[in-house]
Amino acid sequence: MRNALAVLILMSMSAFAQTKKPPLYFSGDLTAFYSVGKWEMANNEKMAFPTETEIDCDPNGKFCVEATADYSFGKPHVNVEFFQVVKWDRNGIIATSSNSICMVRTLVVSFPEKSITGTRSLQKMTDDKKEACKFFGAEGTSSEVFVVKNSERWIADEKSGETR
Repeated sequence: MRNALAVLILMSMSAFAQTKKPPLYFSGDLTAFYSVGKWEMANNEKMAFPTETEIDCDPNGKFCVEATADYSFGKPHVNVEFFQVVKWDRNGIIATSSNSICMVRTLVVSFPEKSITGTRSLQKMTDDKKEACKFFGAEGTSSEVFVVKNSERWIADEKSGETR
């Protein structure tokens, strides 16, 4: 009887362990913000290469750092971008980066929804600079969604082996 009970307990613990969700890589409040995930186009257009991005924000310094790693053309790459925090309150963060010659990036972090969206829009510039930026594919506004690591969408993409 004890052996049967022990087996039943072990089986139920194993089933519980398999259904337990992994931790969501999103943590934010008035004191700090941290998230890990990947950017995907808002229109579900496939990305060229798989990536993973980490975003860290500091309310005291009023900045965010975004580091993205990818593996493209047979080589690893890392891109780091700095954002100036425009607004930080109990609902989330708005931060912008105008480091690029052509584009301004804006991050909107929602603490209640545990979501991040991004937009890229052209900076104000002369027509000749606009043409040069167009040559590099920088024209118009685009939107991205941040898929938080271990979220339902992240897990679905991992299971399907899909890179959007």
